[in-house]
Amino acid sequence: MLGYVKCDPGTLLVRQHNLYRALYCGLCRSARKHFGLASSPFHSYDFVFLAAARLLVFGDAYTVEKHICPTHPFHKRAMVADNDVLKDTAFCQLLLVREKMKDDLADRDSSLFRHIACRLWLPLLNGEIRRAGKKDPAYRELTEELSAAFAAGREKEKQGQGLDDMCSDFALTLSRLSSFRAEGKQNRILSGLGDKLGRFLYTLDALDDLEKDRKKGAFNPILNCFSPLDDQKISQIDDVQHFYLREMELALALADGDGDLSAICMNVVTRGLPHEEKRVLKERKEKTA
Repeated sequence: MLGYVKCDPGTLLVRQHNLYRALYCGLCRSARKHFGLASSPFHSYDFVFLAAARLLVFGDAYTVEKHICPTHPFHKRAMVADNDVLKDTAFCQLLLVREKMKDDLADRDSSLFRHIACRLWLPLLNGEIRRAGKKDPAYRELTEELSAAFAAGREKEKQGQGLDDMCSDFALTLSRLSSFRAEGKQNRILSGLGDKLGRFLYTLDALDDLEKDRKKGAFNPILNCFSPLDDQKISQIDDVQHFYLREMELALALADGDGDLSAICMNVVTRGLPHEEKRVLKERKEKTA
């Protein structure tokens, strides 16, 4: 479910796109600083959105600094300075990447290279997560909660549960990650945002894997719910997806914070995510034509 949460850079102001990139680099730097180099290869723009949303809702001040990046050593790059929000978001990314690796190891269709890479890297991630949990009990509690949630989700997949049940489980996971350490109004906004984002992403991932899973006879919650699957049912799913996007937009509108962060988050929800869904649906149509 990683790889879908992106902005539409062409519709952002230059300073907003620069901030978006600075958040990406700052989140990577924070992850390396607090959780070691094991986290770096799996850094993605998905969690830049989460970092921006959390900074927006918490209303924390942030600064942009210039630092040398190990992968771009000849020029200093703009990075949002390390803070508690970036640190917590980097840890949430670490947890989700670990669960993605577990899924890849359980997936018989994953390539041999992917299996070997996961086998080698997973112990490093586990070590960083354990060390972080020893330093901060809240990290340990979050780790245990998410591990149990993903284990329950894998059991439901084996039982062939439907789309609503599987969406609800992933929505609960992203809601918990999004609202980590949040209270009151902040918790309501972030947990609601995470809930709808989780439902949207799980459904989008199932749509993206639809034809591959159909050919291989693998589990797919959409195929379990809709048989036969026709264009009308795909259109109904698309309508629900637009409802999730609208709910995310309304949740973000409740946040009173930095205008550039708000513009970035709204851009992802109103431009980036719809673009990804259109791409997935277009590719599916081409495959079934």
